[in-house]
Amino acid sequence: MAGTPLKNLRMFEKLCGKNALRNIILTTTMWDEIDEASGVRREKELRSNYWKVMIDHGSKTARYRNTRESAWDIVDQFCEIANKRCAMLLQQEMVDMEKQLRETQAGQALFATLEVLVKKQQEMLLKIRAETRRHGDGNIVRSLKEDYEEVRAQLAITVAEMQTLRIPLGRRLLRLFMYPMGSKRA
Repeated sequence: MAGTPLKNLRMFEKLCGKNALRNIILTTTMWDEIDEASGVRREKELRSNYWKVMIDHGSKTARYRNTRESAWDIVDQFCEIANKRCAMLLQQEMVDMEKQLRETQAGQALFATLEVLVKKQQEMLLKIRAETRRHGDGNIVRSLKEDYEEVRAQLAITVAEMQTLRIPLGRRLLRLFMYPMGSKRA
Protein backbone atom coordinates (compact mmCIF):
# COMPACT_ATOMS: atom_id res chain seq x y z
CA MET A 1 0.00 0.00 0.00
CA ALA A 2 2.99 2.32 -0.24
CA GLY A 3 3.41 4.94 -2.93
CA THR A 4 0.88 5.06 -5.74
CA PRO A 5 -1.84 2.80 -4.23
CA LEU A 6 -1.90 4.93 -1.09
CA LYS A 7 -1.93 8.11 -3.19
CA ASN A 8 -4.84 6.69 -5.19
CA LEU A 9 -6.73 5.88 -2.00
CA ARG A 10 -6.27 9.45 -0.77
CA MET A 11 -7.36 10.87 -4.12
CA PHE A 12 -10.40 8.61 -4.08
CA GLU A 13 -11.36 10.06 -0.71
CA LYS A 14 -10.94 13.59 -2.08
CA LEU A 15 -13.07 12.78 -5.13
CA CYS A 16 -15.88 11.04 -3.27
CA GLY A 17 -15.81 12.77 0.10
CA LYS A 18 -16.09 11.18 3.50
CA ASN A 19 -19.88 10.67 3.26
CA ALA A 20 -19.54 8.49 0.17
CA LEU A 21 -17.05 6.21 1.90
CA ARG A 22 -19.92 4.27 3.49
CA ASN A 23 -20.71 2.96 -0.01
CA ILE A 24 -17.30 1.32 -0.34
CA ILE A 25 -16.46 -2.34 0.25
CA LEU A 26 -12.72 -2.85 0.67
CA THR A 27 -12.02 -6.40 -0.45
CA THR A 28 -9.09 -8.64 0.37
CA THR A 29 -8.09 -11.39 -2.04
CA MET A 30 -5.73 -14.38 -2.27
CA TRP A 31 -7.26 -16.14 0.73
CA ASP A 32 -6.94 -19.39 -1.20
CA GLU A 33 -3.17 -18.86 -1.61
CA ILE A 34 -2.09 -18.18 1.98
CA ASP A 35 -2.68 -19.70 5.39
CA GLU A 36 -5.57 -18.24 7.40
CA ALA A 37 -3.34 -16.82 10.17
CA SER A 38 -1.20 -14.85 7.72
CA GLY A 39 -4.29 -13.55 5.95
CA VAL A 40 -5.92 -12.46 9.21
CA ARG A 41 -2.69 -10.71 10.26
CA ARG A 42 -2.44 -8.86 6.94
CA GLU A 43 -6.14 -7.97 6.99
CA LYS A 44 -5.74 -6.54 10.50
CA GLU A 45 -2.79 -4.44 9.29
CA LEU A 46 -4.83 -3.11 6.35
CA ARG A 47 -7.82 -2.33 8.59
CA SER A 48 -5.82 -0.60 11.32
CA ASN A 49 -3.37 1.31 9.12
CA TYR A 50 -4.19 1.84 5.46
CA TRP A 51 -7.98 1.56 5.51
CA LYS A 52 -8.61 3.00 8.98
CA VAL A 53 -9.91 6.39 7.82
CA MET A 54 -12.23 4.80 5.29
CA ILE A 55 -13.55 2.24 7.80
CA ASP A 56 -14.02 4.97 10.42
CA HIS A 57 -16.24 6.76 7.87
CA GLY A 58 -18.39 3.73 7.14
CA SER A 59 -16.53 1.65 4.52
CA LYS A 60 -17.00 -2.09 4.95
CA THR A 61 -14.54 -4.92 4.41
CA ALA A 62 -15.02 -8.31 2.81
CA ARG A 63 -12.96 -11.37 2.03
CA TYR A 64 -12.99 -12.72 -1.49
CA ARG A 65 -11.99 -16.37 -1.20
CA ASN A 66 -11.96 -17.08 -4.92
CA THR A 67 -15.32 -18.84 -4.69
CA ARG A 68 -18.71 -18.15 -6.20
CA GLU A 69 -20.22 -17.93 -2.69
CA SER A 70 -17.78 -15.29 -1.45
CA ALA A 71 -18.32 -13.26 -4.63
CA TRP A 72 -22.07 -13.30 -4.05
CA ASP A 73 -21.58 -12.36 -0.39
CA ILE A 74 -19.73 -9.23 -1.54
CA VAL A 75 -22.38 -8.44 -4.16
CA ASP A 76 -25.07 -8.87 -1.48
CA GLN A 77 -23.28 -6.39 0.78
CA PHE A 78 -23.04 -3.95 -2.10
CA CYS A 79 -26.75 -4.30 -2.87
CA GLU A 80 -27.63 -3.62 0.78
CA ILE A 81 -25.81 -0.27 0.73
CA ALA A 82 -26.73 0.68 -2.84
CA ASN A 83 -30.02 2.18 -1.74
CA LYS A 84 -28.22 4.55 0.63
CA ARG A 85 -26.36 6.42 -2.09
CA CYS A 86 -25.06 9.91 -1.52
CA ALA A 87 -23.51 12.45 -3.84
CA MET A 88 -19.76 12.36 -4.25
CA LEU A 89 -17.86 15.30 -2.82
CA LEU A 90 -16.66 16.23 -6.30
CA GLN A 91 -20.27 16.38 -7.52
CA GLN A 92 -21.32 18.51 -4.56
CA GLU A 93 -18.43 20.92 -5.02
CA MET A 94 -18.94 21.35 -8.76
CA VAL A 95 -22.76 21.21 -8.98
CA ASP A 96 -24.09 22.47 -5.66
CA MET A 97 -21.27 24.87 -4.79
CA GLU A 98 -20.56 25.80 -8.44
CA LYS A 99 -16.81 25.45 -8.00
CA GLN A 100 -14.38 25.04 -10.87
CA LEU A 101 -12.54 21.72 -10.84
CA ARG A 102 -9.29 23.38 -9.80
CA GLU A 103 -11.13 24.77 -6.73
CA THR A 104 -12.29 21.35 -5.53
CA GLN A 105 -10.44 19.26 -2.97
CA ALA A 106 -9.48 16.76 -5.68
CA GLY A 107 -8.15 19.50 -7.95
CA GLN A 108 -6.23 21.11 -5.10
CA ALA A 109 -4.69 17.76 -4.17
CA LEU A 110 -3.45 17.28 -7.72
CA PHE A 111 -2.01 20.80 -7.84
CA ALA A 112 -0.24 20.20 -4.50
CA THR A 113 1.26 16.97 -5.85
CA LEU A 114 2.29 18.76 -9.01
CA GLU A 115 3.97 21.53 -7.03
CA VAL A 116 5.99 19.05 -4.96
CA LEU A 117 7.09 17.10 -8.05
CA VAL A 118 8.11 20.25 -9.95
CA LYS A 119 10.18 21.38 -6.99
CA LYS A 120 11.84 17.93 -6.78
CA GLN A 121 12.53 18.01 -10.51
CA GLN A 122 14.16 21.43 -10.28
CA GLU A 123 16.27 20.36 -7.30
CA MET A 124 17.42 17.25 -9.15
CA LEU A 125 18.44 19.32 -12.19
CA LEU A 126 20.46 21.66 -9.98
CA LYS A 127 22.21 18.72 -8.30
CA ILE A 128 23.04 17.12 -11.65
CA ARG A 129 24.44 20.38 -13.02
CA ALA A 130 26.50 21.05 -9.87
CA GLU A 131 27.94 17.54 -9.85
CA THR A 132 28.70 17.71 -13.58
CA ARG A 133 30.51 21.07 -13.17
CA ARG A 134 32.63 19.63 -10.37
CA HIS A 135 33.73 16.85 -12.70
CA GLY A 136 32.43 14.58 -10.02
CA ASP A 137 31.97 10.89 -9.87
CA GLY A 138 30.20 9.53 -12.94
CA ASN A 139 28.29 7.06 -10.75
CA ILE A 140 26.82 9.91 -8.71
CA VAL A 141 25.75 11.78 -11.85
CA ARG A 142 24.23 8.60 -13.27
CA SER A 143 22.36 7.95 -10.00
CA LEU A 144 21.10 11.55 -9.93
CA LYS A 145 19.90 11.23 -13.52
CA GLU A 146 18.02 8.03 -12.64
CA ASP A 147 16.36 9.83 -9.72
CA TYR A 148 15.51 12.71 -12.02
CA GLU A 149 13.88 10.39 -14.56
CA GLU A 150 11.80 8.80 -11.80
CA VAL A 151 10.55 12.23 -10.67
CA ARG A 152 9.90 13.18 -14.29
CA ALA A 153 7.82 10.00 -14.77
CA GLN A 154 5.78 10.77 -11.63
CA LEU A 155 5.27 14.29 -12.92
CA ALA A 156 4.05 13.00 -16.29
CA ILE A 157 1.54 10.73 -14.52
CA THR A 158 0.24 13.64 -12.44
CA VAL A 159 -0.06 15.88 -15.52
CA ALA A 160 -1.95 13.09 -17.31
CA GLU A 161 -4.32 12.77 -14.32
CA MET A 162 -4.94 16.50 -14.45
CA GLN A 163 -5.65 16.35 -18.15
CA THR A 164 -8.04 13.44 -17.58
CA LEU A 165 -9.92 15.58 -15.05
CA ARG A 166 -9.71 18.48 -17.51
CA ILE A 167 -7.89 20.72 -15.06
CA PRO A 168 -6.47 23.46 -17.29
CA LEU A 169 -2.74 23.87 -17.45
CA GLY A 170 -1.26 26.70 -19.46
CA ARG A 171 0.67 25.57 -22.53
CA ARG A 172 3.87 27.17 -21.30
CA LEU A 173 3.49 25.52 -17.90
CA LEU A 174 2.74 22.15 -19.48
CA ARG A 175 5.80 22.50 -21.74
CA LEU A 176 7.96 23.22 -18.67
CA PHE A 177 6.80 20.00 -16.98
CA MET A 178 7.19 17.82 -20.02
CA TYR A 179 10.36 19.32 -21.50
CA PRO A 180 12.56 20.79 -18.74
CA MET A 181 15.48 23.08 -19.48
CA GLY A 182 18.19 21.43 -21.45
CA SER A 183 16.09 18.61 -22.84
CA LYS A 184 14.88 18.41 -26.40
CA ARG A 185 11.40 17.69 -27.60
CA ALA A 186 10.90 14.42 -29.36
